[in-house]
Amino acid sequence: MLDAAAWQSQADLHQDVARALDFPDYYGSTLDALNDCLGDVAVQAYGWTAADAGLVLVVDGFEVFEGKDASTAHQLLDIFARQATYAALFGHRMMCLVRTGDPDLEITPVGGFPVAWNHREFLSAR
Repeated sequence: MLDAAAWQSQADLHQDVARALDFPDYYGSTLDALNDCLGDVAVQAYGWTAADAGLVLVVDGFEVFEGKDASTAHQLLDIFARQATYAALFGHRMMCLVRTGDPDLEITPVGGFPVAWNHREFLSAR
């Protein structure tokens, strides 16, 4: 689980994701490098193994980071969605779950798809 509420900058995001998914030391800590490394994760080069049923990246406190850097926050989700689709081509399951304490948070479509609330939590948020 990643604590996006603690991220003060894009550098914090990169450090957390790199640590969580065991990125190589040469990771460049840019959004392009994130896309490249998540492509490697999609084919199980690192971050998880064939013995795992799938990979779920949980991003907690998303609304806090989104309030600081909405563009980067959205790009993170878009990159993960793209690489999760790529992983599916190899029969690998990757998913990103975003947790937020803000019931009014609206996320524009990610990977060309609308972002859906967990219907059980959506009702309790009101």
